Amino acid sequence: MKRQFERQAGSDWDFVCLTDRPSEDWHLPLRTDWPGWWSVLEAFRLTSQPHVACDLDTLLYNDVRPLLRLAESCPPSV
Repeated sequence: MKRQFERQAGSDWDFVCLTDRPSEDWHLPLRTDWPGWWSVLEAFRLTSQPHVACDLDTLLYNDVRPLLRLAESCPPSV
């Protein structure tokens, strides 16, 4: 996923991965211990900056920069 993102988004945006097993500098540890897929809700805690949430079953095979620019144009969450 990280390689796909870097290939399709260029270097203007950062890639991060929410995980219960952080081992890389781009990993963000989960704050909760929710079971199974419920931890995907933690993607919505990242409200200080625009972001686009993708799951591991997402394939990025085209330029995603228009989507990222759209996210940047949205007002911040409260």
